[in-house]
Amino acid sequence: MGERKACPDEAIIIDIPEDLEPDLNSTCWIHRVPRKLRQVHEAAYTPQLISIGPLHYDEPKLNAMEQHKTKYHDQFWKRDFSKHIRENDIRDFIEEGARRERIWCSYAGSFELMNNRDMFFRVILRDVSFIFELFLRNYEHVLDNNDKPEEMKKDIQDYILRTPWLRKAVELDLIMLENQLSYFIFTELFDFILKKQPENQGNMNIPPYLSKHWKESESHDFFIRITCEFFIDYYRNGKATIKKPGEVELQQLNKIKHFTDLNKFAFSDDLL
Repeated sequence: MGERKACPDEAIIIDIPEDLEPDLNSTCWIHRVPRKLRQVHEAAYTPQLISIGPLHYDEPKLNAMEQHKTKYHDQFWKRDFSKHIRENDIRDFIEEGARRERIWCSYAGSFELMNNRDMFFRVILRDVSFIFELFLRNYEHVLDNNDKPEEMKKDIQDYILRTPWLRKAVELDLIMLENQLSYFIFTELFDFILKKQPENQGNMNIPPYLSKHWKESESHDFFIRITCEFFIDYYRNGKATIKKPGEVELQQLNKIKHFTDLNKFAFSDDLL
Protein backbone atom coordinates (compact mmCIF):
# COMPACT_ATOMS: atom_id res chain seq x y z
CA MET A 1 0.00 0.00 0.00
CA GLY A 2 1.40 3.39 -0.95
CA GLU A 3 2.06 6.17 1.56
CA ARG A 4 -0.94 8.40 2.11
CA LYS A 5 -0.27 12.05 1.32
CA ALA A 6 -2.17 14.93 2.85
CA CYS A 7 -4.43 16.84 0.50
CA PRO A 8 -3.77 20.58 0.24
CA ASP A 9 -7.04 21.43 1.98
CA GLU A 10 -6.62 18.94 4.84
CA ALA A 11 -6.04 20.35 8.29
CA ILE A 12 -2.94 18.95 9.96
CA ILE A 13 -3.09 19.00 13.75
CA ILE A 14 0.25 19.13 15.55
CA ASP A 15 0.16 18.39 19.26
CA ILE A 16 2.73 20.74 20.80
CA PRO A 17 3.78 19.76 24.34
CA GLU A 18 2.95 22.35 27.00
CA ASP A 19 6.65 22.95 27.78
CA LEU A 20 7.22 24.11 24.20
CA GLU A 21 4.15 26.34 24.07
CA PRO A 22 4.79 29.23 26.49
CA ASP A 23 2.06 31.73 27.26
CA LEU A 24 2.85 34.69 25.02
CA ASN A 25 0.50 36.92 27.02
CA SER A 26 2.45 36.64 30.26
CA THR A 27 4.52 39.54 31.57
CA CYS A 28 7.74 37.79 30.64
CA TRP A 29 8.08 34.10 30.19
CA ILE A 30 10.87 31.78 31.21
CA HIS A 31 10.72 28.21 29.97
CA ARG A 32 12.76 25.10 29.34
CA VAL A 33 14.91 24.89 26.24
CA PRO A 34 13.27 22.53 23.69
CA ARG A 35 14.46 18.93 24.06
CA LYS A 36 15.86 18.64 20.53
CA LEU A 37 17.95 21.77 21.02
CA ARG A 38 19.18 20.53 24.40
CA GLN A 39 20.29 17.23 22.85
CA VAL A 40 22.77 19.11 20.66
CA HIS A 41 24.73 20.28 23.72
CA GLU A 42 23.16 19.40 27.08
CA ALA A 43 25.66 21.35 29.23
CA ALA A 44 25.12 24.57 27.25
CA TYR A 45 21.47 24.79 28.36
CA THR A 46 21.54 23.20 31.81
CA PRO A 47 22.87 24.79 35.03
CA GLN A 48 25.94 22.93 36.25
CA LEU A 49 26.33 24.28 39.78
CA ILE A 50 23.46 26.38 41.05
CA SER A 51 19.68 26.39 40.68
CA ILE A 52 17.79 29.69 40.42
CA GLY A 53 14.00 29.76 40.29
CA PRO A 54 11.66 26.77 40.02
CA LEU A 55 12.70 24.92 36.85
CA HIS A 56 15.70 23.13 38.39
CA TYR A 57 14.65 23.35 42.01
CA ASP A 58 15.83 20.50 44.25
CA GLU A 59 17.89 18.72 41.61
CA PRO A 60 20.40 16.59 43.55
CA LYS A 61 23.47 17.66 41.54
CA LEU A 62 22.75 21.33 42.33
CA ASN A 63 22.06 20.95 46.05
CA ALA A 64 25.65 21.62 47.14
CA MET A 65 25.13 25.38 46.64
CA GLU A 66 21.89 25.59 48.61
CA GLN A 67 23.71 26.26 51.89
CA HIS A 68 25.58 29.19 50.32
CA LYS A 69 22.35 30.60 48.92
CA THR A 70 20.72 30.47 52.34
CA LYS A 71 23.77 32.10 53.95
CA TYR A 72 23.80 34.96 51.42
CA HIS A 73 20.03 35.39 51.80
CA ASP A 74 20.37 35.75 55.58
CA GLN A 75 23.27 38.19 55.31
CA PHE A 76 21.43 40.34 52.79
CA TRP A 77 18.59 40.87 55.26
CA LYS A 78 21.09 41.72 58.01
CA ARG A 79 22.57 44.60 56.02
CA ASP A 80 22.06 48.03 57.59
CA PHE A 81 19.86 49.25 54.76
CA SER A 82 17.55 46.20 54.77
CA LYS A 83 17.47 44.91 58.37
CA HIS A 84 14.51 47.18 59.20
CA ILE A 85 12.33 45.04 56.92
CA ARG A 86 10.31 42.57 58.99
CA GLU A 87 9.00 39.16 57.99
CA ASN A 88 5.49 40.58 57.69
CA ASP A 89 6.77 43.30 55.36
CA ILE A 90 8.41 40.72 53.09
CA ARG A 91 5.26 38.61 53.08
CA ASP A 92 3.16 41.65 52.16
CA PHE A 93 5.57 42.45 49.32
CA ILE A 94 5.64 38.98 47.81
CA GLU A 95 1.90 38.37 48.31
CA GLU A 96 0.70 41.61 46.74
CA GLY A 97 -1.93 40.38 44.30
CA ALA A 98 -0.78 41.77 40.96
CA ARG A 99 2.91 41.18 41.70
CA ARG A 100 2.28 37.62 42.85
CA GLU A 101 0.44 36.83 39.64
CA ARG A 102 3.12 38.44 37.45
CA ILE A 103 5.81 36.34 39.12
CA TRP A 104 3.78 33.16 38.72
CA CYS A 105 3.00 33.89 35.06
CA SER A 106 6.67 34.49 34.28
CA TYR A 107 7.16 30.73 33.99
CA ALA A 108 5.77 28.67 31.12
CA GLY A 109 5.36 24.92 31.06
CA SER A 110 5.39 22.57 34.01
CA PHE A 111 7.72 22.29 37.00
CA GLU A 112 7.80 20.55 40.36
CA LEU A 113 6.57 23.51 42.43
CA MET A 114 3.41 24.10 40.36
CA ASN A 115 1.37 22.38 43.08
CA ASN A 116 3.04 24.20 45.97
CA ARG A 117 2.71 27.95 45.45
CA ASP A 118 3.87 28.86 48.95
CA MET A 119 7.16 27.01 48.45
CA PHE A 120 7.44 28.49 44.96
CA PHE A 121 7.40 32.03 46.34
CA ARG A 122 9.78 31.15 49.19
CA VAL A 123 12.25 29.83 46.60
CA ILE A 124 11.85 32.98 44.49
CA LEU A 125 12.48 35.30 47.46
CA ARG A 126 15.45 33.27 48.70
CA ASP A 127 17.06 33.30 45.24
CA VAL A 128 16.42 37.04 44.75
CA SER A 129 18.09 37.77 48.10
CA PHE A 130 21.06 35.53 47.27
CA ILE A 131 21.65 37.31 43.95
CA PHE A 132 21.29 40.76 45.54
CA GLU A 133 23.91 39.90 48.15
CA LEU A 134 26.27 38.40 45.57
CA PHE A 135 26.01 41.44 43.27
CA LEU A 136 26.47 43.89 46.14
CA ARG A 137 29.58 42.10 47.39
CA ASN A 138 31.06 42.20 43.92
CA TYR A 139 30.16 45.88 43.46
CA GLU A 140 31.59 46.85 46.84
CA HIS A 141 34.85 45.12 45.97
CA VAL A 142 35.04 46.96 42.63
CA LEU A 143 34.18 50.25 44.34
CA ASP A 144 36.79 49.71 47.04
CA ASN A 145 39.56 49.08 44.52
CA ASN A 146 38.67 51.78 41.99
CA ASP A 147 41.55 54.11 41.13
CA LYS A 148 43.95 52.32 43.49
CA PRO A 149 47.42 51.21 42.41
CA GLU A 150 47.70 47.46 41.91
CA GLU A 151 49.79 46.99 45.06
CA MET A 152 47.12 48.72 47.21
CA LYS A 153 44.12 46.80 45.95
CA LYS A 154 42.45 44.59 48.53
CA ASP A 155 41.89 40.89 48.02
CA ILE A 156 38.26 39.91 47.85
CA GLN A 157 37.04 37.95 50.87
CA ASP A 158 33.84 36.51 49.43
CA TYR A 159 33.99 32.71 48.96
CA ILE A 160 32.38 32.67 45.50
CA LEU A 161 34.05 35.78 44.11
CA ARG A 162 37.57 34.92 45.25
CA THR A 163 37.52 31.50 43.55
CA PRO A 164 37.87 32.08 39.77
CA TRP A 165 36.41 28.77 38.57
CA LEU A 166 33.50 29.01 41.03
CA ARG A 167 32.67 32.59 40.12
CA LYS A 168 32.74 31.73 36.42
CA ALA A 169 30.50 28.70 36.93
CA VAL A 170 27.96 30.76 38.91
CA GLU A 171 28.11 33.55 36.32
CA LEU A 172 27.37 31.14 33.46
CA ASP A 173 24.55 29.47 35.38
CA LEU A 174 22.93 32.83 36.19
CA ILE A 175 22.78 33.76 32.50
CA MET A 176 20.98 30.56 31.40
CA LEU A 177 17.38 30.91 30.28
CA GLU A 178 16.08 28.07 32.46
CA ASN A 179 17.74 29.62 35.52
CA GLN A 180 16.08 33.02 35.49
CA LEU A 181 14.01 35.24 37.75
CA SER A 182 11.90 38.05 36.36
CA TYR A 183 13.94 41.25 36.34
CA PHE A 184 11.11 43.36 37.77
CA ILE A 185 11.25 41.42 41.07
CA PHE A 186 14.71 42.84 41.77
CA THR A 187 13.86 46.45 40.99
CA GLU A 188 10.53 46.39 42.84
CA LEU A 189 12.06 44.76 45.92
CA PHE A 190 14.93 47.27 45.87
CA ASP A 191 12.47 50.18 45.70
CA PHE A 192 10.42 48.62 48.48
CA ILE A 193 13.45 48.36 50.80
CA LEU A 194 14.67 51.91 50.13
CA LYS A 195 11.24 53.50 50.53
CA LYS A 196 10.66 51.80 53.88
CA GLN A 197 13.79 53.27 55.48
CA PRO A 198 12.92 54.58 58.98
CA GLU A 199 12.45 58.35 58.79
CA ASN A 200 13.95 59.04 62.22
CA GLN A 201 17.32 57.53 61.29
CA GLY A 202 18.12 59.79 58.36
CA ASN A 203 20.64 58.15 56.06
CA MET A 204 22.44 56.26 58.84
CA ASN A 205 21.28 52.88 57.53
CA ILE A 206 22.16 53.69 53.92
CA PRO A 207 25.67 52.98 52.62
CA PRO A 208 27.28 55.91 50.78
CA TYR A 209 26.56 54.45 47.36
CA LEU A 210 22.77 54.37 48.03
CA SER A 211 20.10 56.93 48.81
CA LYS A 212 16.55 56.50 50.04
CA HIS A 213 15.72 59.76 48.26
CA TRP A 214 16.46 58.34 44.84
CA LYS A 215 13.84 58.56 42.15
CA GLU A 216 12.68 55.25 40.70
CA SER A 217 14.88 55.74 37.65
CA GLU A 218 17.96 56.24 39.87
CA SER A 219 17.42 53.11 41.96
CA HIS A 220 16.77 51.04 38.83
CA ASP A 221 19.85 52.54 37.23
CA PHE A 222 21.91 51.47 40.24
CA PHE A 223 20.64 47.91 40.10
CA ILE A 224 21.43 47.58 36.41
CA ARG A 225 24.91 48.86 37.19
CA ILE A 226 25.69 46.27 39.89
CA THR A 227 24.21 43.59 37.63
CA CYS A 228 26.43 44.59 34.73
CA GLU A 229 29.48 44.75 36.97
CA PHE A 230 28.91 41.12 37.86
CA PHE A 231 28.43 39.97 34.26
CA ILE A 232 31.05 42.22 32.65
CA ASP A 233 33.47 39.33 32.01
CA TYR A 234 30.75 37.39 30.21
CA TYR A 235 30.24 40.04 27.54
CA ARG A 236 33.02 40.29 24.98
CA ASN A 237 35.56 38.82 27.42
CA GLY A 238 35.38 41.89 29.63
CA LYS A 239 35.74 44.41 26.80
CA ALA A 240 32.12 45.53 26.88
CA THR A 241 31.30 49.00 28.18
CA ILE A 242 28.53 49.45 30.73
CA LYS A 243 26.28 52.36 29.84
CA LYS A 244 26.71 55.31 32.17
CA PRO A 245 24.09 56.26 34.79
CA GLY A 246 21.18 57.95 33.05
CA GLU A 247 22.02 56.62 29.58
CA VAL A 248 19.43 53.87 29.88
CA GLU A 249 15.93 55.32 30.20
CA LEU A 250 13.50 53.91 32.78
CA GLN A 251 11.21 52.86 29.92
CA GLN A 252 14.02 50.73 28.50
CA LEU A 253 14.91 49.24 31.90
CA ASN A 254 11.28 48.20 32.36
CA LYS A 255 11.52 46.13 29.17
CA ILE A 256 14.26 43.87 30.53
CA LYS A 257 12.78 40.41 31.12
CA HIS A 258 15.65 38.69 32.92
CA PHE A 259 19.45 38.48 32.95
CA THR A 260 19.56 36.54 29.68
CA ASP A 261 17.85 39.56 28.13
CA LEU A 262 20.32 42.02 29.65
CA ASN A 263 22.84 42.86 26.92
CA LYS A 264 20.31 44.55 24.62
CA PHE A 265 19.80 47.37 27.11
CA ALA A 266 22.76 47.78 29.41
CA PHE A 267 25.91 47.56 27.29
CA SER A 268 27.17 49.95 24.65
CA ASP A 269 26.03 49.03 21.15
CA ASP A 270 29.43 49.49 19.57
CA LEU A 271 30.79 46.45 21.40
CA LEU A 272 27.84 44.07 21.21
